[in-house]
This record gives sequence, structure tokens and C-alpha cells, in this order.
Amino acid sequence: MKSWFHSFLFAAYPILLLYSFNMHEVEPVEILIPLVLVTLVTMVILGLGSIRSAQQKWAICLSAFWFFFLCYGYIYEILSFMRNIFVMGLCGIALGGIAYHVFFRAKNLDRLSQVFTGFGGILVAMTLISILINIATTDVFVRPTPVPVNPIENASERPEPAPDARDIYYLIFDRYASAKNLKKYYGFDNTAFINRLEQTGFYVAHDTYANYPKTTHSISSSLNMDYLDSLAQEMGPDNNNWGPLFSNIQEHKTWKFLKSRGYRYYHLGSFSKESEHNIHADVNISYAVFPMMGFYTSQEFLTVLYRTTPLYHIGQKYAVDSYNFDKTHWRRVFYKLDELRKIAELKETTFVYAHFLIPHPPYIFTRDGAFKIHAQKEADYMFIDRYDPAAYIEQVIFTNREIQKLISDILASSDREPIIIIQGDEGPWPERYAPVYKEFNWREATDAELDEKAGILNAYYLPDKETSGLYPSISPVNTFRLIFNLYFGTSHTLLPDESYCYRDEDHPYDLFPITDRLSIRKIDQ
Repeated sequence: MKSWFHSFLFAAYPILLLYSFNMHEVEPVEILIPLVLVTLVTMVILGLGSIRSAQQKWAICLSAFWFFFLCYGYIYEILSFMRNIFVMGLCGIALGGIAYHVFFRAKNLDRLSQVFTGFGGILVAMTLISILINIATTDVFVRPTPVPVNPIENASERPEPAPDARDIYYLIFDRYASAKNLKKYYGFDNTAFINRLEQTGFYVAHDTYANYPKTTHSISSSLNMDYLDSLAQEMGPDNNNWGPLFSNIQEHKTWKFLKSRGYRYYHLGSFSKESEHNIHADVNISYAVFPMMGFYTSQEFLTVLYRTTPLYHIGQKYAVDSYNFDKTHWRRVFYKLDELRKIAELKETTFVYAHFLIPHPPYIFTRDGAFKIHAQKEADYMFIDRYDPAAYIEQVIFTNREIQKLISDILASSDREPIIIIQGDEGPWPERYAPVYKEFNWREATDAELDEKAGILNAYYLPDKETSGLYPSISPVNTFRLIFNLYFGTSHTLLPDESYCYRDEDHPYDLFPITDRLSIRKIDQ
């Protein structure tokens, strides 16, 4: 085998490893860009080494570089008792030592190349075996083939909207807790903000709980106006394929209905894969971490891969804009708010879905909106959300300010009063859940943890309908059932307002009811 082949093995291994850990949420196409990129870089460097008649030496050093660079996050986790700067120093010393040995001390490079090839081959083979086992056990992301639908996709063939049609804004503020839960679990009184919403004309459903305390389940349910019982039964409790849930969000009933009524669909997704992009939207608006790649694959896999490199730590530590994911997220929020204001000025009938990762971490906003480098970055190294009540409340205060300004601007720019829904998709993470969210078994959660995770903000601005059909415990599954009944004359039956949870991240379809364990429900019994 060629003496340089191990460079390609070490370049591919970390990407394949990350994919093997997340096959239930990542499509195979998502790993192509990073694989192609590291392959091209490897080819260029080996080519330069060949020109200098040192290809074998360059290949060994490059393999070591790929290992320390792309696996840095895993190395840091193993050495988590040390500060990041010391772990980076150790990796740098190790890499420098290997380079020194190769260029100045090694007498038998062929043997060393064989060792690297054998080690790299074992790593890749073990990862491929894991991938094949996952495929054999269906523990892999499979997105169902889209089913043709009736609503006309071509805007030129779409029917004209009714003369009295109103723009519809569905605004999701991720992990925004209900006022009662903010008071109960965080000691924060959100009455002033709730009162301002009500004075503006919103109906605030004070006793709302999420139907599912997980973004993917929650918006899949609300946008399809139904519970996930049928999908859960079809998939089975031990199935780990998140693909059908993601497809539910792509193919949701809300856009199908509204497009058939002449609406244009604007989609402002979050960074997270489940709502990042919708293939059926007339316009997708996003602020990409990797803009040159954003139209090809999900940003999330690329970003998580980037977080395993030292560049992420350098960007976080020193607020280097080019490598600072948090600064990009900070910009993304303001960019989407500004784009919403522009949409409100358009002279067309629109349905807008906008998903904001606030007050969701990272906790990088001051209450006035300034960027801050969040504390304890090392605990966040691999994008593990921290439990930080004070920082969460700061971000709630910032979110409140932006919601008020946004609503004021939308109402001022609209020729006809729009329909506006402001909703949390889930509540914040409980303290015990945050450090072990991948393994946390919700069946073993306490009533208080379920209650904290399920209570959400839920507010409606329904012009000319006042509070028709609204009630304190209305939940997201009934949002568009009610709106379509009020404004489009449909006859949807409102469903019972219930809440369900899933066992853990590896069992998204093992659903169980939690309605009777939530505090408001207990009081009502």
C-alpha cells in the first residue's frame, strides 16, 4: 500500500466517527462536503511534499495533524480535568515531537508509515463496522420520499388570495417558558411583558403546556395540527430514525393549506436541522455559518464537526469573529429580525414561519442585546447547553425587548392587521437534564422536571376575532385548527390539550403521556 495512503485514512476517520454517532439524525449526503474538503487538502499537501521529494515525511506529519486537529474535541473530553490551553499545548507538543522525529531522527520511514497505515486502517474499519451495524439495525436517518400534494407549488399558477386575507406570522421562540414557570422555577416575574402583550391586543394563554417538550416533536405536531400517535405506532418504540419527524416538518399541512389559498410561504428557520430549511417555501431566509455550503447540506453537521477542532476554542476564547460560532449566532438573530421587518412591508399575502433560538442557549446576549462571551466556555465545548438560570433570564429579558419592537414594527408596516402567533416550542432544560441530555431517560424524570420542560409562552393576535375560541390552556396542536376555523371557514375539531414525552434521544417514538403530572393539570383535578 502507498506510503501516503494513511493521510486519507486519518483525514476521513473523525468525519466518519461523528457520523456514526449521529446516524439517526444525519443524512449520508451531509458528510460529503467535509470528506471532499479534507481529501482535496490532503492531495494538495502531499503534492507539495512530492515536489520537495519529502512526500513520505509530509504524509506522516499530515496524518498526525488531522488526528490532533479533527479529534481535538474528543481529546479534550478525555482530558477534561485540564484547562483547554494546556490540552492544546500538549497536542501541539505531541505534533511538534512527531514532526521533529520524522524530519530529523527517524531512520526507517517505511516502518513508521506501515504503523500509521495500520492504525488508521483499524480506526476507519472499526467506524465503518459501526456504521454497517447501524444500517443493519435501521439505526440510521432515512427521510421518507415526499408524497405529491395538491397545493400548487408554482407561484405563477397559484390562486389569488381572498381580498380580506391576512398575513400570518408564526413566531417560535425556542425554550421560552410560561410566565408561571418563570416565576416558579427561576424566580422571575414576567408580568410586565405579558401585560404589554395583552395591552397590544394579544390573548396570552397562561396555562399552556407544550404538546411535546422537544423541538422536533413539537413543531412537527403544531404545523400538522395533530398528535404524533400514528407516526409513533408506525415507527415503533425502539426505532431511532428521526427522518420521518423531519419529513413531517418539511411536508407540514399548514403550508399546504395556505398555499392552496394563494399565500406565499417565507421560512426563517433556526440553525438546527429540523427547521433550518424548507424545500417547499417560496423563500428561505437564513444566516449561514458556512454560506457556500448552505444550499447543499445541513449547517448543523458541519458546525458540530467544526466544534471538534481547536478553531472553535480559539474563536470562543478570544472572540475571533472568523471562528466564533457564538458571534455568528448573535448576528443571525438580528439578521432574522430585520428580515421579518422587510417581509412586513411587502405587498403580498404571506405566511411566515420564523424560528428563533432565543432564549435558547448559547447565553451570549445581555439584556440590552450586546454580545458577551459567555462564562464557563469549557463546559460548553461540545455544544452542551449549560444550566444557568441567571443567564437564561438575561436572555428572556432581551427576547422580551425584541418581541415588543418586532410586533410594533410589523403592525405599523402592515396594510391589514396580520395574524400573529408567539409561541415557545418547549421549556428550558431542567438542571439534572442538561449535563446528560443524550442519555437522560424522561420516564425517570420527576413531575417538577416535566413541568419545567413543558410550560411555554403562547400568545395570539387575532384581529376582529378578539378571544373567539381561545382559552387559557390551548396548546400548539390546536393553533392552526382554530385559526383556520376562524378565518377560512374550516370545521376542524379542537383536540384535547395533552402533553407527551419521549423516552430519550435514542427512542424518539417511545412516547408516553405526562398531562396528569403537570402542575396546572393537578390543580384542575
